Amino acid sequence: MKSAVEAGRALYVPMRDGTRIAVDVWLPAEAVAGHRVGTVMRATRYWRAAVGSLDSTAHEGEVALVTGAGLALVTVDVRGTGASFGVWPGPWSLQEQSDLDDIVTWIAAQEWSNGRVGAHGVSYDGNTAELIGSLGRPAVIAVAPRFADYDPWAHLAFPGGVLLESFLTEWAAGNRALDLDAPELVAANDDEARELRAWFGHPKPVDGDDGSLVAAAVAEHVANVDLLDVVGRMEAYDDESSQVLGYPHSAPFARREQTEASGTEIRHVGSWYDAGTAAGVIARFMSTSNPQRAVIGAWSHGGQFDASPFRREPGLPAVPPVDEQRADLADWLEERLADDAAPMTGRVLTYVTVGTDEWRSTTVWPPIGVSAERLWLTADAALARVPASEGSVTYRVDPEASSGAGSNRWQTQAGQAPVHYADRVGADQRCVVWTAEPTDAPIVVTGSPVLHLTMSSTATDGAVHAYLEAVDPGGKVVYLTEGILRLLHRATGPAPYAVTGPYHPCTRALAAPMTPGKAETVELTLFPVSAHVPAGWRLRLALAGADAGTFRGVALDEPATWIVYTGAESSWIDLPVEVGA
Repeated sequence: MKSAVEAGRALYVPMRDGTRIAVDVWLPAEAVAGHRVGTVMRATRYWRAAVGSLDSTAHEGEVALVTGAGLALVTVDVRGTGASFGVWPGPWSLQEQSDLDDIVTWIAAQEWSNGRVGAHGVSYDGNTAELIGSLGRPAVIAVAPRFADYDPWAHLAFPGGVLLESFLTEWAAGNRALDLDAPELVAANDDEARELRAWFGHPKPVDGDDGSLVAAAVAEHVANVDLLDVVGRMEAYDDESSQVLGYPHSAPFARREQTEASGTEIRHVGSWYDAGTAAGVIARFMSTSNPQRAVIGAWSHGGQFDASPFRREPGLPAVPPVDEQRADLADWLEERLADDAAPMTGRVLTYVTVGTDEWRSTTVWPPIGVSAERLWLTADAALARVPASEGSVTYRVDPEASSGAGSNRWQTQAGQAPVHYADRVGADQRCVVWTAEPTDAPIVVTGSPVLHLTMSSTATDGAVHAYLEAVDPGGKVVYLTEGILRLLHRATGPAPYAVTGPYHPCTRALAAPMTPGKAETVELTLFPVSAHVPAGWRLRLALAGADAGTFRGVALDEPATWIVYTGAESSWIDLPVEVGA
């Protein structure tokens, strides 16, 4: 690693419409000495930096990491946030993308720039990094979206058409507090407001600002979109509310053609247990021809904590540690942005298998050697390897069923919290379950299980929450993965990117209420996973009609009863199993 300088500049860069966007520029010693260097860009809606904060380690660590690699670092408050002027119209808007384009042009024209630009970021910042790679600017060489949302609807906000209410409520409120520089908006009392203020400080002003400019910028943020109000009214993928937010044009998958045309090199990272980021990594890997290095671990959002469900202790450090993950990222960016870098070729996805912690790599997905193994649901609560006889199982939906509010894969995005699934034996008591016989040999499930149900309901709508689990010989129930589907959106259709299973467009035109008492076909794809289930363990499928504390309840205003029909042509789950594993 090269030496860095402890100096930087904070300034406004004017956009093509005159709006002033706040940026920080940090130069390595090489650039200060007159050498041209590559530049790493990160655009955020969470303040590019703060003043008066008790904790500046993340910001200081990023500066040291990037400049220590001999690269310039440019951090950006996107329009309508931090110290930037303007109004934030919603996540990753077309206006925001236009601003990013202007900033890339500005960077490439600087005297310290070698004309090669990269971008990185986690979460929201990961999506801005990927969108920078779709701008078609020759200067943009490499982007590194980490724990980002390739399809923010399907992989985060509305998986299966069900609103992720807990996270979005917290996220929207937190953003409002940041945009208005008003922590009291999310504080329970005055003491908590003072603690939050001490922790977060204020948005960093540009050099020479006595505070009046940043105050004027914050005043404009009052007009920012109320995201929770807009999203809370959405019932379908193509509702008017989606148009307000510019979706799907703000989603990375919608700019796939532009990304491919750019030839931008991509290093993308996700986790089996971070919302749907692993599904996004796989969709991007399967759909985009760009040179890629993809990684899927078993981590919390951001990669700080281990999230393997086979761990008995919550909050253990990630393997490899997050500092090592970041160092690998810096090394990659240093290599790709060097003047003499040869173009990267090929596409490789490296993933971990939970249960053994083995890392493997593949150039195709599904990996070679994976094939579907079908298990049928039976009327006596079994998962059978032979077709079941005709029958049925009745389940009265329990509105208190839960996947573990506060520590599950859907809430790690709020503050990058640890993920921990405790023994689900209690949770399963609120579900209807089917359990297989103990396995004779280990089973490795790698990919996306697909569930096929023939079912009826007494309600016209509802949500199916399906959990694939493993039960050890002592009866402990280990969460493996899950799938979600709103029954209103059970219709399948063409997918806008490559998928491994049925895709639900969740459009208004295809939405159809259930007819009470009528048997319907319901198919859903569970989120991908790679998990080693030891010999002697039993696989289990658990179904619930709610995930209390995490997802908005659907049709829970009156008791709903399901009938799940069994038989050779009725209900089963296809597991992607590694043959010979």
